[in-house]
Amino acid sequence: MSNGATRTRAQDAARTGADRGAPVVEIRGLSKRFDGASRRVLDDVTLSVWPGELVVLLGPNGCGKSTMLRCAVRLLDPTSGSVTVAGSDLAALSGNELRDRRRQVATIFQHGHLVARRSALANVACGGLGRSRGLRVAAGHLPAAELRHGMECLARVRMTHVAARRADSLSGGEAQRVAIARALSQRPQTLMADEPVASLDPEAAESVMELLRDLATRDNLGVLCVLHQPELALRFADRIAGLRAGRIAFDLPANVVGAEAVRALYQDER
Repeated sequence: MSNGATRTRAQDAARTGADRGAPVVEIRGLSKRFDGASRRVLDDVTLSVWPGELVVLLGPNGCGKSTMLRCAVRLLDPTSGSVTVAGSDLAALSGNELRDRRRQVATIFQHGHLVARRSALANVACGGLGRSRGLRVAAGHLPAAELRHGMECLARVRMTHVAARRADSLSGGEAQRVAIARALSQRPQTLMADEPVASLDPEAAESVMELLRDLATRDNLGVLCVLHQPELALRFADRIAGLRAGRIAFDLPANVVGAEAVRALYQDER
């Protein structure tokens, strides 16, 4: 990354909340305790994501990173706290209201979870089916409008050349980019990525992180990404939040996060 790009990121990170407008996701006092657990997996976590920034969440295994993302999109119900998306608290919604609001947040997982026997384009188009209704859609028919939008999303991630290929013929990096295109087909305001490069080789991992960085910068999406690779976080993130034992240890611009702060996250807690 050039010095000019680094300066721009530092300047953006220094802007006040008023300068940036409202966050696309605002997590406040989020806690989660599983039944029978002796302690909370998440303990009073507060974190915001603004449009146009890539926020990376770092921390050791078991510190609550993935649980936080799942609570944020209501795949898990938090024990307490709030998650506000586009002005609505997801924890207070249910049914169609929750489903409609949750479309504003697209989630990408470690494995793309593509439908193996369907084409890349069909997989991407399925991401937009929440906007469609009717018996034909219920029977698996993909509307022409969603297929057209799916091709636009594949073009955005530079993968139109695999549109007709079956998903199970794609490499790991190709499959993850197709999964990102499927997420974009939701027309979200925010992307949440749970260890999106953990299963990829270094070259593919770098390519996916460059894409997430570009989606934040050029498409003005808020991107919250769980990583296990501090070196990638330091290179690509605008901000890094460190999670340790279920609590936020720091939340800082990436260019001021020191090696000691990162090392402290992974030290044995005993």
